[in-house]
This record gives sequence, C-alpha cells and structure tokens, in this order.
Amino acid sequence: MANEDAPKAARRALQQDHLVVALVDVASGTVVRLLTHHTGHVVCAAFHPAGKLLATGSNDKTVALVD
Repeated sequence: MANEDAPKAARRALQQDHLVVALVDVASGTVVRLLTHHTGHVVCAAFHPAGKLLATGSNDKTVALVD
C-alpha cells in the first residue's frame, strides 16, 4: 500500500492486513485508530497536506475519508 506521511510525520497510516489500516503515532509507536471501512483490499492511502484528513482507497471501488 502506498502511504504519504502527515506533516512532520506525527502519524503514519500502515496496512495491518488487506482490509485494515492502522493509524499509528510515530513518536510512541502506538496504534491510535484502526480503520475498517473497506470490504476489499486497501491499495492506497494519503494524508491531506494539513494532516487532518486521511483518504484510503480499495479494490472494492470505494474511497474512505477519515478525520
């Protein structure tokens, strides 16, 4: 899965398995939130330049926006 870091790399989106994206705090390494919005494999993720919105895309033909 492609990933673009939030500004100053405060958080990172990591694919936990094919359907789940983990939002991880870079400083502590802890999972802040698990994103389970898709029914197909997650294939991409990108943070908005301001770092407050994450978009994920899946081969189920959906895009999820998470703030």
